[in-house]
Amino acid sequence: MLGRSSPVPEPDAVSMLLAGLAVVVAAARRRGRRYRPALPG
Repeated sequence: MLGRSSPVPEPDAVSMLLAGLAVVVAAARRRGRRYRPALPG
């Protein structure tokens, strides 16, 4: 796909994806908005 024969995605792409996900989760927790049903407990 990217012109490489490596089975794993680009490390930069993975880190960017994880960073974006962490930011979204942090923002969602700050606002108190739930994208998932609340866990029992």
